[in-house]
Amino acid sequence: MKKFISIMLICLLISISCYSTFANEIAIENATKEFKEKISTHKGFEVWAKAKLSKKIKLYNSEEKLSAYLFNVIREDKIIGYMLVNPKNKQIMEYALGQSPYADYLSNYIELKKEKFKNKKLTLLYDGPSLYGVLVEEKNTVGKGKEIIDFTNDGSIKIDVDTMKDIRPLLEEIDLQVKSITIQSTFIEEKLSNVPYYNVYHGCGPTAGYHIVYYWDKTGYPNLIISSQSATNVIDELYDKMGTFPVGGGNYATLPSSYAKGLEKYMNQSKICNTII
Repeated sequence: MKKFISIMLICLLISISCYSTFANEIAIENATKEFKEKISTHKGFEVWAKAKLSKKIKLYNSEEKLSAYLFNVIREDKIIGYMLVNPKNKQIMEYALGQSPYADYLSNYIELKKEKFKNKKLTLLYDGPSLYGVLVEEKNTVGKGKEIIDFTNDGSIKIDVDTMKDIRPLLEEIDLQVKSITIQSTFIEEKLSNVPYYNVYHGCGPTAGYHIVYYWDKTGYPNLIISSQSATNVIDELYDKMGTFPVGGGNYATLPSSYAKGLEKYMNQSKICNTII
């Protein structure tokens, strides 16, 4: 009888655990859908209104622990955006129009370095803002032959990918003035519990970068902002590192590639980017 009760308790605990996991995943999917609908009401993101979300893709950190869920925003079978979601608290950590680095860019990288990836098991990695990687390891081997590759910062090859190719025609349809290097910027208010509200200063790029830095400074990397630094100090530094430039009328522009490199430079000086080799 005791053995039977023990078995029943074990089964009950397993059922509760499975239900909790299932409920959490449903909550994450619902939160992501709600965020997509909310963002689609803002200028520049209207094209997301009729779009659907892909199935979630698991991303891990360099310690091989779940770090994010990647949802592609799909319209007419094409990727027109993406979102990275925190699996623990459902917060949207990153989102943008166009493809994520894990789409065409990674595909082209693998094609150019195909010998390195031949017959290998691949795991997608995300270690924080601008830290996109892939873990390469031998199949049917445990703990041997592993290599982490920061594929977006491999200077040995040049990859030219138009991440906006599928969304640009849709943007033109709704009369948004889209240029070849950038999209008209828009400030969207999405408050997170541990991120301050700060108006645009020295351009959207450096200001958005400051909010990312502040978020990660309060989420496990406390050395990103020192006590003597004000918000304007950090934004001014990001302005320089991102190569942001004035375009007249009190407006500023930041190239997407320069934005990512500038943010990485800031992170590197705080020594948090050494998790990916």
